[in-house]
Amino acid sequence: MLYVIDARLEQTRPTLRVLNRQTNAPVLAFDSATVLDLIEAGAIYPPDFLCPHNEHMLIQQLFLVACSQQLHIENYSDVCVHCAQCQPEAAFSIHHLARN
Repeated sequence: MLYVIDARLEQTRPTLRVLNRQTNAPVLAFDSATVLDLIEAGAIYPPDFLCPHNEHMLIQQLFLVACSQQLHIENYSDVCVHCAQCQPEAAFSIHHLARN
């Protein structure tokens, strides 16, 4: 797997990042307000992050959530909507994933 999740969801200001496994560079990063919004909306479920067997599914889900946010799609989905507006990995950054 190319990525690893760095989730600190139990903190007062939760953090959630997806890192490149080889370089440890952040690929996705969600600000605290966005993490709380995603939990409240049911887009992410904190107990899922406790099981290492969920990592692949969670990484995929986080990329889909980030894509939905970047394209201003209101409803999060577990599958790609094939909008043909895919972004390169570098397009996902902290400022893109802040709550609007």
